[in-house]
Amino acid sequence: MAIAMIRAEFGDVEVHGWGEQTGGEAAATIVLLHAAASSPRALGRLAQQLSGDGWRVIAPALAGYGATAGLADRDPIAAHVAVARAVIAQAGDGGPVTLVGHSMGGLVALRTALVEPRVAAVAVYEPVAFGVLDPSTEPDAIAIAWDRRIAETLMSRVDAGESEAGVAAFVEAWNEMAWDKLPEPVRAGLVAAAPRLRREVATVTVDAMRAEAYAAIRAPVLLLRGDRSPLAVRLIAERLHAALPGSRLETIAGAGHMGPVLAPGAIAAAISSFAARTFPAR
Repeated sequence: MAIAMIRAEFGDVEVHGWGEQTGGEAAATIVLLHAAASSPRALGRLAQQLSGDGWRVIAPALAGYGATAGLADRDPIAAHVAVARAVIAQAGDGGPVTLVGHSMGGLVALRTALVEPRVAAVAVYEPVAFGVLDPSTEPDAIAIAWDRRIAETLMSRVDAGESEAGVAAFVEAWNEMAWDKLPEPVRAGLVAAAPRLRREVATVTVDAMRAEAYAAIRAPVLLLRGDRSPLAVRLIAERLHAALPGSRLETIAGAGHMGPVLAPGAIAAAISSFAARTFPAR
């Protein structure tokens, strides 16, 4: 893995890279977008798997993460889209780009694909696109209420100066792991980042973009979910699949919401197969 800085119009972007340019005049590149309260390093094993399959892989730290500039004048998702577009613009050789995102990064990938014509394919694992859920239907309403409870716990505890309690509740709800099982430096880093996480969650939980809006994505789309994941993200994948003509929906057996981190082999195999079908002559 190599780490570099690129210069965008809004400031510096920290970029992690795996693999060399291979094949043809224009190398096929996979751009990975990490989840909230995470980093490119969390996707390192996934990136290594994809690189081993012959893809060039790059993963930026999103806005305000790592050494990437923060964009306080924009809402968090718009700021992350700006980072994704800057990285795609400087991917190097003009070859096809597959944009891959996990959780919040999946939402960013979908939003980027709506406005960035250089995205040739999109693969998302459980994007937190809550706007696609329909509160008038029972399963969707249950899922929305579940997310709102978690978000409210995080936000109220952070606002009350009880960041660790709020972050712990959020992590245990989404990340398949007890808070006290995480290494102390990881817990400390998450608590320190609580204000940023609160801002991102506050934006995502009230997302209002309906599923039909994503039908404007012209690139092929792969939707991935785990069979052990929360109901909310499993339903989001179904709603997106119904709204996106020609999209592919796959369920990864034994995986939860942190599948790209905890089950990278299965996730990489699905992404690599999808990308190979999309770019057979790379």
